[in-house]
Amino acid sequence: MGTALHSGNVLDLLAAVSSSRQGAPTVACNLRDLVSLLNSDLAKVEALLLDSPPGADPRCAAAASDLVGSGGKRLRPALCLLTCRIASACHRAPRAVLLLASAVELLHTATLLHDDVIDDATLRRGRPCARTSWGNAVSVIAGDLLLVQALDRVHAIGDSRVDTLTDRTLLQLVEGEVDQLQRRGTIEFDEQQFEAIASRKTASLFVLAAVGGALLGGADAAQAAAVEKMAVATGLAFQLDDDLLDLCSTAEALGKAVGQDLATGSVTLPLAELLRQTPHLREQVKDHLEQGAGPLPVALSEQILRSARIPAVLERCRRRVGDHVRDALQATARLRPCQERDVLEGLIRMLTARSMGATQPEEATRSQA
Repeated sequence: MGTALHSGNVLDLLAAVSSSRQGAPTVACNLRDLVSLLNSDLAKVEALLLDSPPGADPRCAAAASDLVGSGGKRLRPALCLLTCRIASACHRAPRAVLLLASAVELLHTATLLHDDVIDDATLRRGRPCARTSWGNAVSVIAGDLLLVQALDRVHAIGDSRVDTLTDRTLLQLVEGEVDQLQRRGTIEFDEQQFEAIASRKTASLFVLAAVGGALLGGADAAQAAAVEKMAVATGLAFQLDDDLLDLCSTAEALGKAVGQDLATGSVTLPLAELLRQTPHLREQVKDHLEQGAGPLPVALSEQILRSARIPAVLERCRRRVGDHVRDALQATARLRPCQERDVLEGLIRMLTARSMGATQPEEATRSQA
């Protein structure tokens, strides 16, 4: 991959929340702690991402390189580095952990390239997504290229436990995508169905990063189990928060089109909750989906987005984000007390600041006590 990634400011890579968004002060504080601790290792991960070899087709290599180099929060590499340090009590990541951190990020980026094709997306990280710039075929092959590169790095680690964990993750990613596709065009969606999909499509990559890092750091079975519980709960919180943002944020703050789930006919948990509270909109959406008429009409989508911004309409979903955060923090409390664990807790809290504001994570923490 030939394009330069960034100026080397890891804070920019992790700045998931714009300064204008509610909760940004809390995020900025947590990011400073994270960057201060992990800056050196994250810079090495970035170097490994730059070092990915080009593919046979320059267009595919460029499409892959553009998305890897466009930023992103690097949450998964950060999780990998933190759990390794907690387990090992070392302050520098070994080569194997750096390889895994970069491999997980490459795998995550591959799923984004494929998801954007499936969803007919137009924006990713505030820029036109690969499929709009290069076409669907190039975008899919670019994702495949990143997947192969990720697997090469996992194989180079030479740890059968990480190999098994990666195989399980890939299967879960596919199963989650199939389940989500099968649900398209249906209006019923409950919390159990949300968790079944999100635990595979989103949380599985968090588990690969966090548990893989812990295992490579020497974690025992009890530590690895606690890390896995933390990672699953964090992934569920992250995905539900993301679904809320799809209805409540702005394209400028989110870095991609708002209402993307509406445009693809995907019913998320927040959307299902909103329609439960607005029967007139529910009937319109149900009639449209039953007719198989494609994306929702613009006027109907705008009504839904306006309703989502009404105070308290989606409060139950926001509380569930807080519940998942509490579960993640409870699991984290079982790990070795250290600065890295404190920063990990801050990173978990940061996820909810995107849609819930600065006070909600602290409330989740207090409810745990």
